[in-house]
Amino acid sequence: STGHDDINTILIKTLHRELSQPLTLIINQMIATSIFPNSLKIAKIKPLYKKGNKHLCENYRPISL
Repeated sequence: STGHDDINTILIKTLHRELSQPLTLIINQMIATSIFPNSLKIAKIKPLYKKGNKHLCENYRPISL
């Protein structure tokens, strides 16, 4: 399935060798300049069960996907 960018994961897996070097350069540049596109700041928050009573909110922690 695709994310908010509509890029199919099968396409990424197929082209991973061709994409790895350019993506590494782009990501390193973003880290070096501390500039990140808003589209990379979007996440889906899902509750992850820790322990205890599953009916209590405090027994979950949020994770970003």
